Amino acid sequence: MQVLKIENLSHVFGPLKVLEDVYLDLEDNTITAIIGPNGSGKSTLFNLISGTLRPQGGNILFNGINIAGFKPYVIARRGVSRTFQDPQPLCGMTVLENVKTASLLTGTASKESLLRILVQCSLENEADTDAAGLSFAKLRFLELARVMAMKPKLLLVDEPFSGLNTSEIERMSNLLLRMRDEFGTSTLISGHLVGHLAKVAKEFVALHRGKVIAKGSFDEVRNNPAVIETYLGESNVEN
Repeated sequence: MQVLKIENLSHVFGPLKVLEDVYLDLEDNTITAIIGPNGSGKSTLFNLISGTLRPQGGNILFNGINIAGFKPYVIARRGVSRTFQDPQPLCGMTVLENVKTASLLTGTASKESLLRILVQCSLENEADTDAAGLSFAKLRFLELARVMAMKPKLLLVDEPFSGLNTSEIERMSNLLLRMRDEFGTSTLISGHLVGHLAKVAKEFVALHRGKVIAKGSFDEVRNNPAVIETYLGESNVEN
């Protein structure tokens, strides 16, 4: 079943075409990686799907309904959640309160269930800590804990491995796979560490200057001439 279908999606900032005629399909209960150099349009794509930006052209079909232009809270209540490249905790609130607040958008959750999420994200010892005092890596996991509390049908994860060490990347990967398996969550995940993305993603989509230049498996996209030319043999294609 197709959970997300993007048709002819376009967006500009002044004279700059950030996204142009983007087509993308995401099947139910799958993880797809979005890769591309800085400025290729990855974050803009996430902003359009989540409602932070209003698209200037095209359709965004979520479970068959065109959500293009919907308010972010409406899209979230329909089952679309996201994390940000720069973590955005609710400062002045504890870690547990951050997760509880996120859960309220889609329903109520018991304290026990929220604490289980904190354990899964290795945040149980920080439950009563002000979120503003967390390390950058723990803020990454708090972002994921909040969306786990919402049990989204579609998750957008923007650069989740950035700033994490190898063991933290492995833990983050396992959590994304758990969400897929336990909640049936479909995920779009962006990043530059392609080798790590390949451990969780079934399909890859490569963006360059706002256009899709390749789709397919990790090997198909990595060996695509347009992708090789775009990355100019940089190590982020190989690692």
